Amino acid sequence: MRALYPLSSLVVSTLLAGCASTGQSRAQQVLLNRPPVVMVMERTASLTERPAGCAVEYVKKDLEGVTRTRRVAKLVVTGMGLDRAKAEELLTDRVCGLGGERVFISSEEYGRPGKRDEVEAVAYAFDTPVQVARSGLVADLAPKPPDCRMAFLRTKQPEARYQEVAGLHLKLPVMFEFGPHVPPQARAMDELRAAACHLGADAVLISQESYELPGVGTIVSGTAIVFEENLRHEKKAPRPDTQTL
Repeated sequence: MRALYPLSSLVVSTLLAGCASTGQSRAQQVLLNRPPVVMVMERTASLTERPAGCAVEYVKKDLEGVTRTRRVAKLVVTGMGLDRAKAEELLTDRVCGLGGERVFISSEEYGRPGKRDEVEAVAYAFDTPVQVARSGLVADLAPKPPDCRMAFLRTKQPEARYQEVAGLHLKLPVMFEFGPHVPPQARAMDELRAAACHLGADAVLISQESYELPGVGTIVSGTAIVFEENLRHEKKAPRPDTQTL
């Protein structure tokens, strides 16, 4: 009868090392091949969610410090087999959910051997003290410059047919002026104009105006509207989902 001798310690060590190596390799492969993911690394503003597939503009320069621009979040996209188009598709979906409108891609690395592709980006949105309650109008109106021509209607309804874009509400607290004094009405109209222009509206129906109330400040409310004639023109030439400056 042949005796059974135990395996030498060298053989056992080699087998165990091989099993550990194989197990680690498989675990790494599982991690590498996970579906692409967009992670919010730093969120600096809580905004109203925009509809899925909303228009997001990709810019070539960072918007930090740009007038009327608010930083929303820092994002990181990771995944295998990414490219710029796929990264933008994933970012757009996440940025719409965060209420962002513009994105600056700060770094991107594709085709890294043994590593997931990685894209870093920063999402921004329009900054305004005006509270905006969107009406649910399906049309995605193109923003206008903040100083665009805007009609403020107080005493009568417009004769042309229109649709409501959003409700606007502005409250300016009583503040000490250290620079040139700007009358509250002028400042309020400037803020409402910028917000309505950004929404792509044609006019604002003013419903409430109270200026320099003791202990309160200035309160102005209204409704941003778009004339149906211009809305039809907008539908004929919709904006692309992504633009580059």
